[in-house]
Amino acid sequence: MKTVNQLALTILLASLGVSCKKVDSVPATLTSPTVTTNKIKYLVGQIFSDSTKNGVTITTTTYTYDDKKRLSTEKSTGGNYTFVYNDYGELFSITNNLNSQFSIYSQEFRYNGGKITTAVRHSYTHVPQLVDNYAYVYTGNNVTELHINGDSGYKVTVYTFDANNNLIKSDYNLEDQVNFYTFDDKKSPYTAWSLAIKSAMAGSADVCSTNNILTQKAMYSNAVITYTYTYNSDGYPLTRRTSNGIVTRTVKYVYATL
Repeated sequence: MKTVNQLALTILLASLGVSCKKVDSVPATLTSPTVTTNKIKYLVGQIFSDSTKNGVTITTTTYTYDDKKRLSTEKSTGGNYTFVYNDYGELFSITNNLNSQFSIYSQEFRYNGGKITTAVRHSYTHVPQLVDNYAYVYTGNNVTELHINGDSGYKVTVYTFDANNNLIKSDYNLEDQVNFYTFDDKKSPYTAWSLAIKSAMAGSADVCSTNNILTQKAMYSNAVITYTYTYNSDGYPLTRRTSNGIVTRTVKYVYATL
């Protein structure tokens, strides 16, 4: 028997004329090799430096990979993420564990033709436990995410990609919030990550795009967020800097060849 959320999701998909198929520390001295190579570089760390009038705060994120060079873990102050794959090499689940004993949420994915078509997220920090259902519809350069939130109803988001598979527009809740992005022509720090990972993070313009964000602008705002980079000789970003007038953030990317 279908749950109420699953049934509602099916009805919502039908109304659109489609069928439901559907993230510890890094040593501050850690640096990337300076050797020029054509090998794919794997992102193993990010060092974030946030500067305000009150000083500088440094945080880190680290990444590990399995023996098939697939993203396996992501560790940061925001949680410890574990990525699990099915027998076909597709991303099966993402689990966020605050520590070894307490899980914040887990999300499982289903596929059709190599594309994520549905996902279910179980959030364990709420009592009773919240269950969110997602479905994804692919039309040309658009990906429509249908989300039945466990406690606040329906949400619809449309992601639009350009010919280079960069996310150039995200339309949340049908024009409730619309963001536009532009990109450079360099390699993304996430180049080595699988299509499954990028698809699962469709809402993150950083991760799901081929290149690097240069500007970000909201539809109803005159403010434009600008990102500036330094690159290594292989075309990967070494650093990224941006500022909102209050906080200036610099990100240092650390790579390895596996």
